Amino acid sequence: MTISQLRRRIDAIKRRFARELDIIKARRVAEAVADDWQRSNPPKTHQVIQRFADAGLRSDTYGNLAEYLNESRRKDEIPYPGVMVCNLLRYAWDHRYDRLLDWDLPPLEPRYGCPNLPVWV
Repeated sequence: MTISQLRRRIDAIKRRFARELDIIKARRVAEAVADDWQRSNPPKTHQVIQRFADAGLRSDTYGNLAEYLNESRRKDEIPYPGVMVCNLLRYAWDHRYDRLLDWDLPPLEPRYGCPNLPVWV
């Protein structure tokens, strides 16, 4: 097998598991944000979003993440890393990604007739 064939195979695997890799990357950043979160002086929303962008995560749902962070700040709570990832990457709500997120969320309660949608959404 030549080097170019090997590179093509690696690129194909990266494309195949792109969503999983994004979730893992986002989870690492979200855990760092939650660890650094201080209730007396929480980071500004744009600083948190900048951390996700600096990690190479591009998303059109930064507004959802900003909303969740503002709500956490208003309620004086530390945001859950799994919820941050799900608000940033909407496909992370799919149950096949649950193991990647190591859910540390509150118990789910059915809402709007959807058993997968938690109360806090």
